[in-house]
Amino acid sequence: MTVGDTRAGHTDGGAQLTAEEVVAHSVAILEAVGVPAGDARLVSESLVTSDMWGHPSHGMLRLPWYVARIRSGVMNPVTAVQTVSTFGAVAVLDGHDGVGRVVTERGVTLAGAAARTHGVGVVAARNSKA
Repeated sequence: MTVGDTRAGHTDGGAQLTAEEVVAHSVAILEAVGVPAGDARLVSESLVTSDMWGHPSHGMLRLPWYVARIRSGVMNPVTAVQTVSTFGAVAVLDGHDGVGRVVTERGVTLAGAAARTHGVGVVAARNSKA
């Protein structure tokens, strides 16, 4: 993610952090509840990007929700994505109640590979926690 010198913060004179600083704090929080470093960075960059694009409903306000879902056991911190079936351009993934953004990344990768081969790629995901 390229964040440049973009600042996210308060206009009332409060603290201002760069997007990368917010990502770093988010990564540390997710790692503290057991999310692997690479997955924590993927999720954190997605949350910050959503905020920067003007979609706060899918931004950092979700971080406490992710933490609560992991702590309660609803969401697995380690996402073990399983390919259940594939047939040509179509695949089905099972996220085993892992982090939805991680499952989505795997699905996008599979769909892209299928599209290069078949002209289209379709991936369904189940048991993926948003």
